[in-house]
Amino acid sequence: MPLRHLIITADPSSKTSPQAVIDRWSAPHLGIDIRLWTDDDFLPEKVELNRLLDRVRMPINRNITFAEEDKRGFQMHIVRQEKFISECMTRFKREGRDWVLLVDSDEYLILNSKDIKGNEKIFEKVKREVKSPLTRPWRVDRLDRLRKSLPKVSDQTVRDVINQQYDGPPWSDEPCMAIPRLFFGSLESDPKDISKNVPAEIDPKSLDTLRYRKHASKGEFEFNFYDKAMVDVSRVSYFHVMNCHRILSLCNNVRPFEEAAHVARNDGQRNITPLSMTLLRVHHFMGSWEKYGAREDTRRTKDNYEKLGNVDLGEDDDIRPWIGKFKEMFGDSTKSMLAKGNWPLIKN
Repeated sequence: MPLRHLIITADPSSKTSPQAVIDRWSAPHLGIDIRLWTDDDFLPEKVELNRLLDRVRMPINRNITFAEEDKRGFQMHIVRQEKFISECMTRFKREGRDWVLLVDSDEYLILNSKDIKGNEKIFEKVKREVKSPLTRPWRVDRLDRLRKSLPKVSDQTVRDVINQQYDGPPWSDEPCMAIPRLFFGSLESDPKDISKNVPAEIDPKSLDTLRYRKHASKGEFEFNFYDKAMVDVSRVSYFHVMNCHRILSLCNNVRPFEEAAHVARNDGQRNITPLSMTLLRVHHFMGSWEKYGAREDTRRTKDNYEKLGNVDLGEDDDIRPWIGKFKEMFGDSTKSMLAKGNWPLIKN
């Protein structure tokens, strides 16, 4: 972003704690404020919690399956997400922050440059478009121009771009910014492709953002599924979380199509933000089976892993330049800073 303030919580079924890693990255010279919350920091009392659990609806029309006995666990997962997100936004607002990114640990924010080969899904507009200030022609044209001029990952951060453009769309008129995702499966690429521009001392297979390049179709709902969001909490006063994807009702304003028509056609467009209408996207990495299956989640079965992981509808390296910038910042300490486990503290 660059990241400066981070609140995280661990899955209650986790067998390990991230605290040791947090302590190392919280070294004063790195300038990152990291807090690890437990359920006591954000979940309500038992009566209210049970009420919220009973209100959770099970998902439909997705490539995942549930056993009947696993439904309560899924409901708890959803409530934990929504309450955690709400309390995070509330806390950051009290502290005077502005843009807050709400993603999982396997998701990475990136500037949404246009696909160099033009491989982006463009949905046909229905006859009657939703009337929204965000779909005005001049604004659509502005976003198109801005996408063409977005810098590479290694040249500027998202925060740099916001600071340069803060007084105009999309930053000025989207306090809740819905961000489409791009899903990366588990298929391997040629070793020379994943090693491209990676420092010799780094094993690219140890980092998902370098190892996995094959992804779903850009702009499609299939595999990518629902948006994530970034919220300017300084401009929002009420944090009633709709879900972990379209965080607030404000996020729905970016849908440019008549929703009912797309529900009838079942093309998924109602659930995602078109790539043409955002300067950001989130890369979502499935990772290896060992990593994917380690979490006790009823959806994370071997069958679902194989269904989702074999996606191969494009390759993307837009995120790859981060490793070069990291090497520039940490120099000879790059390998040790990226090693799993006991990372040494690096002195200035």
